Amino acid sequence: MKSNDIIRSDCRQIQIGDDYLCLAKHVSLAEKLIFEARRKGARRCFSWHYINKPWHKQLRINSTHRNEFIDDYYQNHLPLNIIAITGTNGKTSTTCLLQRALELRGYSALLMGTIGMRFSTKDSWSYTGLTTADYADIRAALKMANQRSIPFMIMEASSHALAQRRLGSLSFFAVGSTTVTLDDHLEYHKTERHYLQSKAKLFTDYESAIKVLDYKNALLPYLPMLVTTYAPKQLKNCSLKTHLQSKNIQLAQEILSKANISTPIHLDHWVQSSLIKGRFEEFFWSSNRTVIVDFAHTPEALKYLLSGLAHIPFSHRWLIFGCGGQRDRSKRFEMVQVAKQYIDNIIITSDNPRHEPFDQIVADMCSAISRHDLMIIEDRAAAINYAHTHAPYGSLVVIAGKGHEESQVIGSRSIQYSDLKEAEQYVE
Repeated sequence: MKSNDIIRSDCRQIQIGDDYLCLAKHVSLAEKLIFEARRKGARRCFSWHYINKPWHKQLRINSTHRNEFIDDYYQNHLPLNIIAITGTNGKTSTTCLLQRALELRGYSALLMGTIGMRFSTKDSWSYTGLTTADYADIRAALKMANQRSIPFMIMEASSHALAQRRLGSLSFFAVGSTTVTLDDHLEYHKTERHYLQSKAKLFTDYESAIKVLDYKNALLPYLPMLVTTYAPKQLKNCSLKTHLQSKNIQLAQEILSKANISTPIHLDHWVQSSLIKGRFEEFFWSSNRTVIVDFAHTPEALKYLLSGLAHIPFSHRWLIFGCGGQRDRSKRFEMVQVAKQYIDNIIITSDNPRHEPFDQIVADMCSAISRHDLMIIEDRAAAINYAHTHAPYGSLVVIAGKGHEESQVIGSRSIQYSDLKEAEQYVE
């Protein structure tokens, strides 16, 4: 292959001159994606299906060997320092903190994760669609970073990607784990054990010079080799936003310390200049009311957020949140139980119901408690409007679950929607 060749498996990211690796198992879908890739300018297309076109090549290897095909395509390993972060909560925040810290120390760093991909904190995000992209798209990003002489890549490693071996033959400069809880993605992993084993693969199945996690991390029983552990500490003399990021900050600090890279001294500035919109985003409504928009969508993440706000005096505390459809039914009641510990007024609303009836989601959330203890407003924008209209002077209003997201999945449709925009329109 030529030095400037790039192959991608995400049809949406195809640019003129790229090659396209179609992973679709059914020929009808493969044909649709391949012709879309050609329309966008793909030079050649590869798939496991017979398509009688001169620019298409049928692969004879088994689909499980696609990573070897990608390695052969690129031939040479790209010598970047790759840092990968796994965990249940805080992966995005930690990777953003690492990217900014490296920049403050004079190193450029590519970041790939839940939000997308960016080459610096000054760049806009490009959409990638997955927390951890397919191996072909990771290698494409690595090559672009190498062409720009970027020395570091920072990425989120999801449990799905690790179970599916989407990290291919990568080796790492450093790997780390944020807090791991057992309240996420069980619809895919089926058992807590499989979920933990999948996360642990980042430490056991890939070469890495630095391996860091806190001494109470749930992955430790699955890690027989030597890893570096640390005890999180209480941060002092910092803003509330920094306080709420303390675990992520300390993981980033430990990784950088082991790499002999000094971390920013002014924590508040580091956090403020690192984090993306939708992570503890503050707004102020009239009548001295504070509004927090956050991505917290698991019981542990919600508890961490609400407990961090517990010591601040507010006249009333309101929470607007929901649970996703066709996902983790077991965590729904736990979310409400967490909310009831800290919140006076709870509004349950929709949050990506997909094809599951909203009433079924609410029934799971409200099992064993009276619905009189909370309010149900299915339309998310209407729920925020209700809080704006009725929350009294000096209230705290927390809008949790979607954070930075700009769409909501209802049935098969992706509807344009943003908690941030809804909250912001009431700012005076």
